[in-house]
Amino acid sequence: MRRPRAGAALRLPKVWLGALPPRARLAAVAMSITLAVLGGLYFFWLRDSSLVSVEHVSVSGVSGGNAHRIATRLEAAARDMTTLNVDDDALRVAVAAFPEVRGVTTEADLPHGLRIVVAERMPIGALTAGRQHVAVASDGTILPKGGTGSLPVIPVDTLPTGSRLTDPAALRAIAVLVAAPARLRARIDELAKGKGGLRATLRGGGTVVIGAPTALAAKWLAAATVMRDPSAKGARYLDVRIPRRPVAGGLPPRIDPATGERIDPTTGQPMGDSTDPLAQDTTDATGGGTTDGTDATGDTTGDGTEATGDPAADPSADGTDSQDGPFAGASP
Repeated sequence: MRRPRAGAALRLPKVWLGALPPRARLAAVAMSITLAVLGGLYFFWLRDSSLVSVEHVSVSGVSGGNAHRIATRLEAAARDMTTLNVDDDALRVAVAAFPEVRGVTTEADLPHGLRIVVAERMPIGALTAGRQHVAVASDGTILPKGGTGSLPVIPVDTLPTGSRLTDPAALRAIAVLVAAPARLRARIDELAKGKGGLRATLRGGGTVVIGAPTALAAKWLAAATVMRDPSAKGARYLDVRIPRRPVAGGLPPRIDPATGERIDPTTGQPMGDSTDPLAQDTTDATGGGTTDGTDATGDTTGDGTEATGDPAADPSADGTDSQDGPFAGASP
């Protein structure tokens, strides 16, 4: 294929102009000059002129202790702009010191108005060390000014000193909270490592045994499904470490009318003094499994999840029975 000669594209307009009648050719040239002048006026004068200077700024989407300071900084930065030349990067720099700000978007309202919408990082958990606590966002950002009153507690040895959470165990707990449905997450009082791995203690009583932070969507779905099941009434804990086989444990025993024995309603077997395979916790400090690749019962799992062992084994803290547990068929 023959390549066009250099400069051919530049001579093309002349060819078209030459084909036009004289008056049309004059009009086309005049229009080109007018557009060039208007473009120059826009880029070199109008877009930065006082005719479109930002005078009215509205800021929305901010909350918390730093809301006023964030809005003030955004307004101050915006007043150095025009509605035809909004610098979003400059606005983000103006509030870069506030970790709760995830981003900003703008919408100009000609000639002098500018609307700024702030996207916030919302706290999802409260890192707690002794009597000290600090809020943390879902991406691990520390929110020093975030309230922690009703957030799920995540116990840590020491509070982080930087702007982001780096403790692997705490980050895994954050991942568990992120995966939880919002309505169920609102019921979590504490998420910590315990017997059986990571465990979510619910407000009002009851525990959801999560185990390792894997297959979290399936585990929370299993928990929500069991909590809606009327047969879970009276259970003190839900074990969803194997989500396809969730267990509602700590159910009140039923009495065999023939023998008088106490029967475990989960297994249908007599309740004896069997050893609790979770009594001696063999999981590592992160709640992510055992140090030798086996589960708490000594069986190696082959599907990436940990086995629950005896479904009658109680992974709750005290092993006592409750006649009316928190899982009574209520929607999570």
